[in-house]
Amino acid sequence: MPNEVDNFERKSEITACFGGGSANLFKISVTSMDSIPYSFVITSDGIHDHLSQRRTTRQQALPSDFGGVNYIQENPNNNYSESRSSASHDNAISVSERVEQLDTNSLISIHKTSDDSIDWTEVLVSSTAPDESYNANMWEYYHEMAPKILAGDIDAYLQLIYEVNPLDDLLMYGSNFNFGTDDPQKIEVEFVINVAALSDARSQMNNVEYNDLLQDYVCSTCIRIARDMFALLPIGTTIVHATLNGNTVVSVVFDRNTLSKIRFGYIDPSDTLSKFKHNMDYNPNRGLLPVRNIQE
Repeated sequence: MPNEVDNFERKSEITACFGGGSANLFKISVTSMDSIPYSFVITSDGIHDHLSQRRTTRQQALPSDFGGVNYIQENPNNNYSESRSSASHDNAISVSERVEQLDTNSLISIHKTSDDSIDWTEVLVSSTAPDESYNANMWEYYHEMAPKILAGDIDAYLQLIYEVNPLDDLLMYGSNFNFGTDDPQKIEVEFVINVAALSDARSQMNNVEYNDLLQDYVCSTCIRIARDMFALLPIGTTIVHATLNGNTVVSVVFDRNTLSKIRFGYIDPSDTLSKFKHNMDYNPNRGLLPVRNIQE
């Protein structure tokens, strides 16, 4: 059984201190909560990072609509050839406005959490959820999909992505998520970086500081995407392409074995990419420069 710590949706560092627990130094003024789509943990020693909307097998329900993620099946002659749905422009704007409220530490800590891993073998052998803490409808859906998923059915992979929307909680950081594969052991994800999330931070930084933040932000998002895809699918490789202004600026091949050994709470996201095959051209003064997509 999971311990008490595991029951929290997000575990992270304290990001502010109230002065050693002195009540005289603890004064909160709330100007607006409508624009912040998160819960925060406040304890006697400070404000903890926001809680992400992490999906779990226990809590997840099938989405009421499938907007926000593109469903793509790769064609050997034309990558990302078949789009089944797309994010709405209005939704992208409202999300961007909310992300600007996040602090710098949160923007480079996206990789620290991920969706819970699905044990497809366990789901296959049982048609009913283990206990009431699991979402019964979600378990039933996974149980129906399990034979095809375990058989490496690519169409089933893409159907699962389309219906579950595994990256919909990352729409604050990116958009136009495209998925493709022609190999049951890998998935390829391309997305557009949401630089609006860094607007507030940029106004307080010089050019080099902002470029450093952008690099960590993009790399952190790439790592999180890989973690979520490995949690959802029984694959060995996730390839992520991050695009900015119409150009790929980070392309990285994550392998499950190496990623599983990383202690995500103690890493620099940009440095971590050195553990994987990747293309990234970074200049402190010019930022992230265009690179080619890695083809595997």
